Amino acid sequence: MKDLDLVEIKNRILEAGEIIKKNICPKDITEKTNKHDLVTNVDKEVEIFFRKKINDNYPEDGIIAEEKMGKKATSMKNRVWILDPIDGTANFIFERKNFAIMLGIYEDNKPIYGAIYDVMNEELWEGKTSLGVFVNGKKYELNKNLSLDDGIIELSSVMLTGHRNEKFYNLINKSRGFRVRGACSIEAIYVFKGLATSAVHTLAKAWDVAAVDVIAKELGLISKSIDGGNFDFLDDELPSIVAFPKAYDEIMKILKK
Repeated sequence: MKDLDLVEIKNRILEAGEIIKKNICPKDITEKTNKHDLVTNVDKEVEIFFRKKINDNYPEDGIIAEEKMGKKATSMKNRVWILDPIDGTANFIFERKNFAIMLGIYEDNKPIYGAIYDVMNEELWEGKTSLGVFVNGKKYELNKNLSLDDGIIELSSVMLTGHRNEKFYNLINKSRGFRVRGACSIEAIYVFKGLATSAVHTLAKAWDVAAVDVIAKELGLISKSIDGGNFDFLDDELPSIVAFPKAYDEIMKILKK
C-alpha cells in the first residue's frame, strides 16, 4: 500500500475549493430524499474529482462518499477515505458561504488524517494523528475546557423540529444559547476555536463525522457517538457529539436522564 503524500492531498483539497468557487452558482439543483436534502452538479463534480485522484494514486484504497459517484467501501480494513465534497449544500446554494470540504482518512479503522476546508474563508484545518492540528499550515493548539454554561451549543435543526425531544431543550437551557448553522463542518470549527462548547447531531453520517473526529481528538476534545460509544463508519446513521470534556460530561448526564 502506497504511503500517503499529505502535501499532495492538501493541494488537491485546495484545488477542489477552486472548482467550487468557480461554480458558486450551481446549474443543477435536485432533491435527494426531501426538499431539505439537496445535491448540485458541483457536489458531484468535486466528488468525481477526488475519486479520480484517489483511484489514480492509491488504487487499493476504499472510498465512502456522500454522493455515491462510485463504489463504496464495505470494510474499514486497510485504508479508507471518507469524503463530503460539499458539507452544507443548502448554505452553498442559498448563502454562497458557510460550507466546507470534509475528508477523513482511516487505516484499519484508526484515524490518520482529517481535513475541513472552509472554502469561502480559505481556512484549511488539518488533523494529523500524533502530530497535532494545523490551520493553513500553522500549528494550532486549544488550551480551554469549557462547560455548557461557558458558551453556546451547536445543534442540528431536526433536533428542535423533527424530534422535539425535551432533553435537547434541556441542553439549550443549560447552555448560554444555541445556533443552527446547517453544516457539521462549520459547527465543528466553532468548537475548535472555543467559540462554542459543543456540537450535537442526531442525523449525522460518516462523511459528517470522520474529519471532525480526527481533528477533535488531536485538540483534546471529546468526539463520540451520541450514545457515548465510538463510531462505526459503515453505519448509515452516526449521531454525534464533539465537545470540550466538561461540556461532554454535562451533555451525557442530560441525555441519559
